[in-house]
Amino acid sequence: MRSHYPLNPNCSTISIVKGNNCFIYFYYKSDGKRKLVKFSNGLNNKGLTESRRTKLIKELYSEVDHKLQTQVYDGKTFNDVSIKTVINPEIPISDAIEQYLNSRKGFVSETTISNYTIGIEFFTKFLKVQQMENIKLYEIDTFLIEDYVKYMLSYQSSHLKRNLSIKTIREYKDRLSFVLNHFIRKGVITKNPVHQAQFGNALNTNDSKKHKVFSVQEFQDIIQYLKDHRQPPYLTMVLMIYYTHLRPREICRLQLEDFDIERRFIHLKAAKAKTRRERSLAIDKPLFDHLISLNIAFSDPNTQKHYFISYNKKDRIGFVGLRQYNYSNMHYSFQQIKKDLNLHPDSTFYGIKHTATVHERLYEGFSIDKIKVKNGHKNIAQTETYLRNLDDLLNIPEEVERKLKFKI
Repeated sequence: MRSHYPLNPNCSTISIVKGNNCFIYFYYKSDGKRKLVKFSNGLNNKGLTESRRTKLIKELYSEVDHKLQTQVYDGKTFNDVSIKTVINPEIPISDAIEQYLNSRKGFVSETTISNYTIGIEFFTKFLKVQQMENIKLYEIDTFLIEDYVKYMLSYQSSHLKRNLSIKTIREYKDRLSFVLNHFIRKGVITKNPVHQAQFGNALNTNDSKKHKVFSVQEFQDIIQYLKDHRQPPYLTMVLMIYYTHLRPREICRLQLEDFDIERRFIHLKAAKAKTRRERSLAIDKPLFDHLISLNIAFSDPNTQKHYFISYNKKDRIGFVGLRQYNYSNMHYSFQQIKKDLNLHPDSTFYGIKHTATVHERLYEGFSIDKIKVKNGHKNIAQTETYLRNLDDLLNIPEEVERKLKFKI
């Protein structure tokens, strides 16, 4: 029986059951027999919204997981023990990483776990180069973390023949930090060396690398280029970003069941959102007319689980399929568009989302609060990041006079 609880080797990992009767459970094995242990405290109360029920499931999962980590289950109750006996500080980092990843499996998807693994295992690659594969958790210090960042800054991919981006380095560093924080909460270690390490300006990004905002004319040129030189889904993706403020990866996660064409709404579930916040987005008329022109049967009960953006028979971008489209392909394609249209060298595909925010504020007079909600931001500071190019646009008189009337 699979278990990752040192104090409870007879207990399996925790699983979640959703439906009319929600509960979490694990198996307890004793004398060759296996017993199902269920918990459903408050999960099936009447009047619960789906988001509230999901939050309660996570809280209950965390509570039971903590008990299995810090107490001994005897088949009936949990019995207290000293927390120091739960995990030895001399645990190898490889085991610590495995325990951390297992602890997250009740909360995030397999895809997210895979992304976590890629970031964390880059640290094990570094340790192998340093011949420190067997280093213990408590032996990781600030000097090692600083050497790790230096390693990432100088690392060059043998496949892509280029260095890691600052964004990737930050993400890998943060993933390792999450592992260490996990064991701080369990009382195994007392400090996180990632927080104490000194990186200087090495991980700062240059202002020139910020996403550039497209002028009205540039955006119109992009639309026309896509109509003339790309498959229809490319144009749809750009219009979705511009009118809904969804991120490319969020659009690729949308399934037909997320569209309410009759009421002109897109329902983005928390699991599909980068910010992990559920929200409903109105479909503006230009986008609505475009979606209708695609002749997609959004309400077909047989395709509700199909992805809106998928692959066609030639394995190229297409509409409606069982495979989720890889949004990063759009970034590669945009490099050619940028070259053909002679756009600014620092222009990016993601800049379309920044462009939408600035255009709505500048030309349509949207309040910052309204833009904040549309972007799914938690606070105004995040939205202001998107509006950092606004002053530059205000200094271009001919841009202020234009109206957003695109021919799509």
